[in-house]
Amino acid sequence: MTTAARPFASEPARNSSPTAPTPRLGTCLSDAAIMFGALSIVMFWMFGFGIILGGAALVTGALSLRRPDVTDDKSTSLEVLLGVLAGVFGIAAGLIFLVCALPHF
Repeated sequence: MTTAARPFASEPARNSSPTAPTPRLGTCLSDAAIMFGALSIVMFWMFGFGIILGGAALVTGALSLRRPDVTDDKSTSLEVLLGVLAGVFGIAAGLIFLVCALPHF
């Protein structure tokens, strides 16, 4: 009768994967709002693409503010505010660019 070697109590099982904390949806949406807002500022000159990305920043920011994990965390809610403000600035810059550039076409 052979005995199988058992792992130590502190050693994790070999078949199981380590449980990493999964990111919450509100945190992912706040990151997306910052990303879309920053891209809308960078892409304002692409004839409406900055306006679309700014709108996406506003939508993802509004959706993330409905999540309780965002409203409870001050730093995450400030990230959402930054993303929304960047989206508004990208929309404004895109509109100004379109108003200035369209008469020349």
